[in-house]
Amino acid sequence: MTVIKGEIPENINQEFRKLAMERFGYEKGAISKAIEEAIMKWIMDQKNRETEEENERLVNNKFYRENKKRLYMEFPNKYITICKGNIAETGEDFFSTVQKTKEKYPTIKHCLIINTGFEIKRRRAGLGWQMKRVLVK
Repeated sequence: MTVIKGEIPENINQEFRKLAMERFGYEKGAISKAIEEAIMKWIMDQKNRETEEENERLVNNKFYRENKKRLYMEFPNKYITICKGNIAETGEDFFSTVQKTKEKYPTIKHCLIINTGFEIKRRRAGLGWQMKRVLVK
């Protein structure tokens, strides 16, 4: 067993103790049981939240890969936000586009933001010199 110390406001402490006693009885260990249950619930909520965020990320990335050419053609020199696998907002500058998206989707966990003003193209380049194979006997 481990002891965890922390501070909480008095009103939360009183409410927590009252509910813990009602649920687990007025005996020794009732508060510990309630704290353990509360921590386990919090852990499960965090794991579910991470899973939801990962799923949203995968959906957004899939949408982007499938529609990349169309996005660059239809919205040149724009910022695009993709949320829940759809185009959420488009705008001229980054900050206003992000603000509009936050207003439209206040509880969103993952959002993809793209600038179609430029695209980095990978190019192959020579090193400027050549190597010759020499046979050594």
